[in-house]
Amino acid sequence: ARTTNTILAAADQGTLIDITSGTFSQTFTAAATLASGWWCYIRNSGTGDITLDPNGAETIDGLATYVMYGGETRLVQCTGTAFFSVVLSPFYRAFTTSGTFTKPPGYSYFGGLAWSGGASGQRNDNAAATSGGGGGGGCLNFELMASVVSATETVTIGAGGAAVTIIANGNVGGTTTFGSLISVYAASAPRSGGSAILSDPTTASPDGYSGASNGTG
Repeated sequence: ARTTNTILAAADQGTLIDITSGTFSQTFTAAATLASGWWCYIRNSGTGDITLDPNGAETIDGLATYVMYGGETRLVQCTGTAFFSVVLSPFYRAFTTSGTFTKPPGYSYFGGLAWSGGASGQRNDNAAATSGGGGGGGCLNFELMASVVSATETVTIGAGGAAVTIIANGNVGGTTTFGSLISVYAASAPRSGGSAILSDPTTASPDGYSGASNGTG
């Protein structure tokens, strides 16, 4: 078990490197030193982002570096000149604030749930009137082929609608996006549900597929 980087060396052959917490780069001894046939398991059992970083200009799965997200386990093998890996268990990554998704190798598709921000409630100073609550944001259960996901994708998390400070309808929440592939729109009015639109999973252009939840709340 480890929480910080210790360079992977010949003595680690056949072991399970269990990264239980932390966000850091996991480095490797030169492939020529480890030699062909060296291997180990690497598991990210924490919630941090672990960057696999081979020595110098060496690569792992054809890349200079890449991120292992929480929950992922890989069998890493050395050929004497480079490293390759096999995914044994997949990752889970939650974005609660905007950020960047870095695509890890070894996957055929990525799936998840995306929520937009809900609208804020309306304000009314008439005691006899009812003020409406804000409508919920949209939610999309998506699957995307790995081939259409770029090496990095910008994740934008839509915030809830700002509270009103004057007598007025509530404010619309923010749109949640995953690059140009997914947009989940927030409620269009204070008491209507949100809607979602998904790009065609085989292209990067919208195809008109949508899902909506239209209710009061």
